[in-house]
Amino acid sequence: MVIHESGTPIYTYSTDKMSDDRKLLISGFLSAIESFASGTGISPDGGSIHSIKLSQSLLTFRLLSLQNQRKEEIQYFFVLLTDINNNSGSENEELLEYVTLNFLSYKNMSFRRKMRQIGYQRDEFHEFDEFMNRIIELDWKTIKKKVKPVPGSLLQGVLNEIRDFVTMDQILQLHPRITRLGSSYAWLSDELPEQEEKELLNRIRQLLTRMFGARLYDSIVADVEKRLLNFEAS
Repeated sequence: MVIHESGTPIYTYSTDKMSDDRKLLISGFLSAIESFASGTGISPDGGSIHSIKLSQSLLTFRLLSLQNQRKEEIQYFFVLLTDINNNSGSENEELLEYVTLNFLSYKNMSFRRKMRQIGYQRDEFHEFDEFMNRIIELDWKTIKKKVKPVPGSLLQGVLNEIRDFVTMDQILQLHPRITRLGSSYAWLSDELPEQEEKELLNRIRQLLTRMFGARLYDSIVADVEKRLLNFEAS
């Protein structure tokens, strides 16, 4: 689920019919979400993923802050609801981070742009079902190994790939608008002017060239560009 700070869900995907108990659980979580966030002092900027055990369910969530057109902060909860015995806590955290990254990058990052708008319709995000339907039958180990995240843009796709070669700290130091989504992925929290984006890509090129030679960066860019074309075609 993706939930606006008001408690309004803007996107929900479920694999089965929810029981009355689970509906009640979610309803209670939504109604308490604002006071819970303020009462626990959860930071939307630290990339932390949290979890709560309720009844036989585990709520794993990430609080993310975006700016709207007026430069005001809007907070969203990305929530994964699973049975207690379904996956380990660490697997749930990794899966939530992965799904969040794909949601923000989906359709050339159009979802992220809509979430920044002051007015949008909740049904604008239902297209994400296509992605969820593709991965829902896979276990997390298979997803990690075989299903690369949606690149969204050339820059975001490169950020997704270089994490295999440099540390998260090195990635975060590349630009102040790069932030954590969790323990594994970094993402660009705002769109950059074209020239600034080129300069950032050049810094990434220099970093990888210094450490591994020029071919690695060129190979990553070629792979991301190919995947972007495939997503646009589909």
